[in-house]
Amino acid sequence: MLTDHGERLGTLKKLAQIQHELVEDKAGAIDTYRQILTIDQNDELAVSALVNLYTERQNWYELLEMLQIQRDFADDVDALNRVDFRMAQIYLEQLEQPIETLEILRSITSRSPRWEPALVTLESLLDQDSVREEVFTLLEQLY
Repeated sequence: MLTDHGERLGTLKKLAQIQHELVEDKAGAIDTYRQILTIDQNDELAVSALVNLYTERQNWYELLEMLQIQRDFADDVDALNRVDFRMAQIYLEQLEQPIETLEILRSITSRSPRWEPALVTLESLLDQDSVREEVFTLLEQLY
């Protein structure tokens, strides 16, 4: 029996790596990485691995959950923008939710008004009836 969290975490990390990389048991690896997060919710390795696994499996809502956690690891504005932008792309391209996409892009441009990927995506949202007016107003303010 493992006596402390450090030993348990070490064992779980080894198990997850074996499941993921050697035996290609993606579902098992996901479960194991999730167990790691129940012990240490700030384990960047587990979050990063889950981001990759959920991307591969196209589990969009679970991926968004991990990206939300990954936001806390961002050490500068550009890193935060990149994570937020990835979330916006998922909402737009995979889940077809332009309103959520707009809210994230609004957050990015409030921090970085000239951040090119956000501006380009905002311009593409002009084709979406449900957000066209809000996007136009936001772009007017930014330009």
